[in-house]
Parts: sequence; C-alpha cells; structure tokens
Amino acid sequence: MKTQENNRILVVEDDVLQSYIAKKVLADRYEVECVTNGYDALEILENKDFQIILMDINLGDPEMDGIRVMRNLRQHKRFKHTKIVAVTAYAHLRDWYISEGFNDLIIKPILSETVFDILERLPDIGNKYCCA
Repeated sequence: MKTQENNRILVVEDDVLQSYIAKKVLADRYEVECVTNGYDALEILENKDFQIILMDINLGDPEMDGIRVMRNLRQHKRFKHTKIVAVTAYAHLRDWYISEGFNDLIIKPILSETVFDILERLPDIGNKYCCA
C-alpha cells in the first residue's frame, strides 16, 4: 500500500538485479523509480523531485560514480536537504561517506530490514513515511 503521493525514492544502481530487489523491497511503501547510471540520475532529477535517493557508489563509470553524482547534487540549493543514501558493500567507510555528504549508508546486499531501519532513521522522512 502506497502512503503519500510525494513519497518518492530514486534508486541509482547499475546492477539490474540489485535495482530490481530495491524496487521490490520498497514498492509497498514508496513510489520508486530506477536509473542505471549517474548521467540518467542527473537528467531525471532535472524534472522530478524525490525525497530520498539511494545511490550506488560504483556505477561502472569512473567519470560519474555515485560520489560524483552526490557532490554534483549537493552544489545545488534544490538538493541541499534531499536525503541521499550511499549503497555499497564497503561498510567500514560509513563515516567517510557521511562526512562527504551522504545522509547514511546501506550495505549490499540489500536486505529489507536494513533498508527500512536506515530510512526510518532519516530525519523528516522515517517518521512521516516509513511507519505503518
């Protein structure tokens, strides 16, 4: 069951299986859109607003990885308060990702309990959207 119409997540993930899993895990609570690279993420964000962006770090393109996309977005006032969550297998770098501008970190492989725990912790998002 979807909650509110403005309850939208953008999943930026180059691995089709991981993207599919994320969409399946989130679809009952969020309106989810997926893109497979950083360039498509920047393009879709020109015209649509999302409350949360789940950003894979390694997007298969050394020129436009998830860190560069996040940094690009953070330069614009419009995205200053958008929740951007890093998605990676490198759990030991959580503090570094947050210091760089991400709001939190989801560890791959994506597990529903982990995703919802993290989303519920995000200020102004979790309490409003995650809880049934």
